Amino acid sequence: MNLPQKNRHWLKEIQKALSAAEKKGKRESIEIEYLYRYALDFVVKNRRITNRDSIEEIKKDIEDRVESDWGCEDESRRHYKFHFVSSYIFAHIPAGLLEEMWGDRVMEYINRNMDLFEE
Repeated sequence: MNLPQKNRHWLKEIQKALSAAEKKGKRESIEIEYLYRYALDFVVKNRRITNRDSIEEIKKDIEDRVESDWGCEDESRRHYKFHFVSSYIFAHIPAGLLEEMWGDRVMEYINRNMDLFEE
C-alpha cells in the first residue's frame, strides 16, 4: 500500500491511470463523462485494497463528490479528466490512506501540471 512520496510521483501515477482508463473506456464504449468511475479500479489495484466494505465506501464517496460537482455547474460533466483525477486522489481519504488536506495539496499540484479542463 505504498503511496507516492512526492507530488511528481502522484502526477506520473495519475497520468498512467488516466491513460489506461481512457483506453478501457474506449474499449467498453462508455460515455467519457463517466470515466471517473474507473478511478476506483486503479486505486484498489495500486493500493491493494481488498476489503469490500472499504471499496463500497470509496465508491459512494466518489459518486457523491462527482454528483455534487455536476449539480453545481452544467459544464462540469465535460471535464472528465478533472473528475477522474479528483476521484483518484480523493478515493484515498475514505480508505484512510490520505488526509483531505494532503489530497488538496496533491490535487493543486496535478491541476498546475496537467490540463484537466481540455476537451
